[in-house]
Amino acid sequence: MNIREYSYEDIDQMQQISKTIRKQIGVANLMACGAREFKLLGFDSPKKGVQFRVNHSARRQYVKVVLEPNDTYTVITYRLKRVTNEHIDINDVYDIYCEQLGETVYRMVNK
Repeated sequence: MNIREYSYEDIDQMQQISKTIRKQIGVANLMACGAREFKLLGFDSPKKGVQFRVNHSARRQYVKVVLEPNDTYTVITYRLKRVTNEHIDINDVYDIYCEQLGETVYRMVNK
């Protein structure tokens, strides 16, 4: 689906969800993880959230935080192979409440 097929309200809703997730994770946790390259989720999937790259050694490691319909979050960490861009899941945690989000992301990235 092309981004032009979304209304301004849909895009605004995705941006608000992304801002809320980043606020719930917290600036200190994001800085400690070396978070960068933030991207909105929801354009190519029905679930909305945010994805970002973390500074974890020389590997291209990413974190994906997805808002579930029951107002909990799913946090997934994965790597991309350099040549093939194949996703390799590292860890995933389900049913995370907003109060636990920052600690969970920090703990998953800094294992």
